[in-house]
Amino acid sequence: MLLVIIIISPSILAQPTDLNSKTIDKKTYRLYLQKNWDSLIIISKQALKENIDYFYLRMRIGIAFYEIDNYRKAAYQFEKAIKFNTNDQSTLEYLYYCYLNTNRDLEANELSEHFSESLQQKIKPDPNRIINNIYFGTGPTFSNNISKNKRRNLMGRDSIYGEQDLNDNKYYLQLGLRQYIGKRFSVYLGYTNLTISKLKQIQAPEIVKTGYDTILYNGSYYVDTLYKRNSNMYNQNYKLYQNQVYINANIALGKGFTLIPAFHWINVRYNTIYANIKMKYAQSYDTIPSIPVYSIKQKDTSFNNYVASLALYKNISVFNLGLFGSYSNLNNKNQYQLGTLFTWFPKGNLDFYTTSTLVSAWGEQKNRFVFEQLAGVKVSPKIWTEGFITIGEMINYNEKNGFIVHNLGDKIKFRAGTNLIITLSHKIELSLRYQFFNEECYLIRYNGENSYKTIGSDYQNNTITGGLKWKL
Repeated sequence: MLLVIIIISPSILAQPTDLNSKTIDKKTYRLYLQKNWDSLIIISKQALKENIDYFYLRMRIGIAFYEIDNYRKAAYQFEKAIKFNTNDQSTLEYLYYCYLNTNRDLEANELSEHFSESLQQKIKPDPNRIINNIYFGTGPTFSNNISKNKRRNLMGRDSIYGEQDLNDNKYYLQLGLRQYIGKRFSVYLGYTNLTISKLKQIQAPEIVKTGYDTILYNGSYYVDTLYKRNSNMYNQNYKLYQNQVYINANIALGKGFTLIPAFHWINVRYNTIYANIKMKYAQSYDTIPSIPVYSIKQKDTSFNNYVASLALYKNISVFNLGLFGSYSNLNNKNQYQLGTLFTWFPKGNLDFYTTSTLVSAWGEQKNRFVFEQLAGVKVSPKIWTEGFITIGEMINYNEKNGFIVHNLGDKIKFRAGTNLIITLSHKIELSLRYQFFNEECYLIRYNGENSYKTIGSDYQNNTITGGLKWKL
């Protein structure tokens, strides 16, 4: 329970000195006692426009916003009040709960540094433990890629070789821990395992000798070998395994700023078939002057990639603004991203909110823009639902401060989904997420040693994940 205070401003304490300020002080005090919060907010805003500003005015308007559950605007007013009286424990208590009610836990933790011993005993802020929170998430992805794009023929009329590598069903497992170190710093450490079912298809030519023929060349007769071209199809179902380690640090810089550096390490390994194609040149008068000679081999492949990310966020009243960037070397190519985020809480709380994210991603001499819009609403005291849509090409791409990485080689052209967040208790939170992806895979046809053609084919993925957050 919050400390109940009656804000009295006798002349010895009242900071306003002119008649207009005294009038405002009397009106706001009367409205405060009457709990007429809407009128108190209106009159207080008018006073602030007239440059009437003092501690009790900020406290009263802050409490008014708090009582109508507009915690973000209340926090803004209490932050202003603290500038007049940095040690006022009532202000600190109100502000602390404003932060907690808007998921600004790190700022609440930082604020508790200034609590008096009696306020510490009353509120009992969460202590720093070896582990403060545990996260667990898992779920499958169901794909129609193989059923839709598996082919009987990969080669064109004039191609010498065809290949495609299809991503299909996936299974995801993630475990994370968060620890608060001091009052201004928290660290998240997560491990992810991703298993992907894949189909490798290779179609390579086979030159078959069919007989001999006698031809006249420069006045002489020669025996020529006759060939015809067949093709062999190789299909292999295999698994790709990814082990990933992610770490970030949330650093409260003060004045609503939070800095988040992050690093994501990814190990990819698989075993599959490869084709080694070489051109063998026959005599110019042969029926097939150049003959592709190939061999199929199976080998293990393993490599490491990483993402380095840096984000800066600023809370301003009912808004949260973000600027972030990253560098990655996914699939051993260089990628750069720069983005901005804008979150709006119209009611100043978590009853309704929207987040717009715009990212510029460039690599391999190509720049792409990705836009995401999310909206969330509180549907009951303990249940929230969110919906989101993402437009733009995501390939060798990361998001959420490098936490989510798309490195499977296929192009994500569209995404939409929904989240369900359920607070089971003060310490346990359950989340369910559904995502729909429209993606594009590639068939490669080689026409010669340095010539090839890429053909894209669409497919769809449906991902369902469940998560559990346990606050220790």
